[in-house]
Amino acid sequence: MRVAMQQMADVKEAQDEMNKEVRVTQDEVERLKEQFAAAVHDAKKKRDEARRAAPQFEMDPTTMLRGTEATQREWDAMPNELDALDAEIESLEEDIASSDDDDGKTLRDYEERCKQIEAMKDTVAGTRGEIDAKRDRLAAQVAQWKPQLEQMVAVVDDNFAAYFRRFKCVGRVELVDGRKRSPVTGEAEGIDDFAQYKIHIKVQWRENESLHVLGEGGRDSGGERSVATMVYLISLQSVNPAPFRVVDEINQAMDSTNERHVFECITHACREGGKQYFLLTPKLLPDLDYGEETAIQLVLNGPYAVNRSAFTLAKYC
Repeated sequence: MRVAMQQMADVKEAQDEMNKEVRVTQDEVERLKEQFAAAVHDAKKKRDEARRAAPQFEMDPTTMLRGTEATQREWDAMPNELDALDAEIESLEEDIASSDDDDGKTLRDYEERCKQIEAMKDTVAGTRGEIDAKRDRLAAQVAQWKPQLEQMVAVVDDNFAAYFRRFKCVGRVELVDGRKRSPVTGEAEGIDDFAQYKIHIKVQWRENESLHVLGEGGRDSGGERSVATMVYLISLQSVNPAPFRVVDEINQAMDSTNERHVFECITHACREGGKQYFLLTPKLLPDLDYGEETAIQLVLNGPYAVNRSAFTLAKYC
């Protein structure tokens, strides 16, 4: 019995020793796995660094060459063994050190400049990100307000064109954005500069002339410019309402035809309701259609003016 128990104790001891060796082996396996993973990670890191440092040796999938034929020959001439590569690197570093006649200052300056370049690359990347974000915000704002602006200009254009048709003329109001015009096609292209936005008032007074920008090349007379300006102001009323508008001697530079046209536009605008104009003028044409919406105030002043108390409307009507 004692012999059997001793044998069992020996077997258990041997089993414990084997389990201990198994655990040691497992720990060694785990350590080797970690070393392998670290080696793979380090190898990938070294590979990426090599690609950044020498992109000319990157494999071209179309030609299966590392860059050009010259770089392929340069690659083939390099040693394949690690010890040989280390020796080549050491030799190149010694050549650099021996060729440096200022105690390594040039190399240190170069390395410092490389660090600065890398830092600037990070700054540039951050700046580009900010620019892209601002461009996205700007595009969102433009998409919100530009259609409304174009709609307002379209309303003014419709009003302006309708008044000009009353004169048997052609008139347009157009929005011009900040993009440059192609010299070949005449179409807008490039970056939209909001500081260059403008409104073009285009007119055609006679059938034998083309539609042109008002005042362009001195083609329009002073009276014609006054008519177009007044009609444009009237056309703005529906998109830029005001309690009243004051027009001071707009008819001074006009001939009788243009003066009559402008007066008809003003009275027509007032008939539509919601508009009030004060027209200050030293003269008016005869036989104007005033309508019931028009009130006339005569201002009499001077040394020979009739006193107010002596003036009676019945005496002069």
